[in-house]
Amino acid sequence: MNTAFNLLHHPMQARQRRLRWRWASALAGGWVGLAMGWGVLYGVRQNLDALSSEHDRLMAQSVRQQAQAREDQTRQEAQALAQRQQAFLRQVQQHQEAWVRLHQAVMQEAGRTGWALERLQVDGDRLELQGRTRDAQALITAQLRLSEKLQSPLTLVSLVASPADTGQLFVWHGPWPSLTSSTTRRAP
Repeated sequence: MNTAFNLLHHPMQARQRRLRWRWASALAGGWVGLAMGWGVLYGVRQNLDALSSEHDRLMAQSVRQQAQAREDQTRQEAQALAQRQQAFLRQVQQHQEAWVRLHQAVMQEAGRTGWALERLQVDGDRLELQGRTRDAQALITAQLRLSEKLQSPLTLVSLVASPADTGQLFVWHGPWPSLTSSTTRRAP
């Protein structure tokens, strides 16, 4: 059979059919391409959204950790300041107790042995007592008792004879608890 001349497959109709097939397949390919592109874009968008939410979660966690670190640092600084203040207050208390012991001991010994305190000077961690006495022998026992009551040794530095009516001038030196105020000056 000769297929060259077939009225059912007229060349004009065959050409239109091929043209329609091309257009239909091109449109179908375009739709499939669009669908695949949309699917890929949707997948990429989902991944970006997941990454963005993960990034936001990590940033929020980082902010919380930084805030916690700042709070911890502030708490540690406040605790260190409180400890320094407590140490300073203990020093102040010891200093006040030393002053009370000094006052009581001086009043008691001056009344007992008859010497008079003329000058009291505290210079940093050194105590200096200057006074007058009429009895040098009683001064030695007063020095020993006063050293014991103050819980720090007093040393006789000077004993100068004066005219008989005014007595003898003496000077005692001894250690004194000092206050170091640098512990409270540090800013938080």
